[in-house]
Amino acid sequence: MAGETLNLSQHIGGISITDGDQYARVDMTTGALEVMEYEHHEIHAGSLYSVSWEADVAGNATFGLMFSPASTSTTAKKCHALFHSDTELEGQIELWEGITHGGAGTAVGCHNHRRINGGTATMSVYRGTTSPSTVGCTRLFVHHTGTSSGRTTQVGGDVRGENEWILSPSVNYYWMVKNSTDSDNFCTLWASWYEHTDKDELTLIV
Repeated sequence: MAGETLNLSQHIGGISITDGDQYARVDMTTGALEVMEYEHHEIHAGSLYSVSWEADVAGNATFGLMFSPASTSTTAKKCHALFHSDTELEGQIELWEGITHGGAGTAVGCHNHRRINGGTATMSVYRGTTSPSTVGCTRLFVHHTGTSSGRTTQVGGDVRGENEWILSPSVNYYWMVKNSTDSDNFCTLWASWYEHTDKDELTLIV
């Protein structure tokens, strides 16, 4: 019957993939191995989070969110992040690493995508950061969006691949948009990330 599954070892000549308790399974109709993308697995594991904020940004003003991963003394988890944005009018999107500030600002709620018994994010996110400074910092990403006549433009990758950033612990990241017009510009910033502990630490030989 369509949609049925069976034990992989029963389906292809005794070959089995197992963790000692459960077996990998294949679709009975097509014979395809049933798999799940790793990021989707992190949702089921309760380790994927997202945050978003929107603002009507005044002419030539700046709006941003600060992301602060926990220190290695607090957790061994690393944040694997995707950043997204859109603007109503023309603007410049930037991602900065290592900013300093005069005050973190107001904490923004981080939502676990597993709404039943999900965990709590180790990374903190803030809006309204006081005097964020990028002097001596690294600009990881920049993109100019829209046109002077106005065009809703989305920036950021929905597919992880090369769009994912693995954030450094105890370093502040600033995801920001500069309004490039004299008019109010409705902007949205959002991000998603999963928090993962490396299974093995690799020693790289250069």
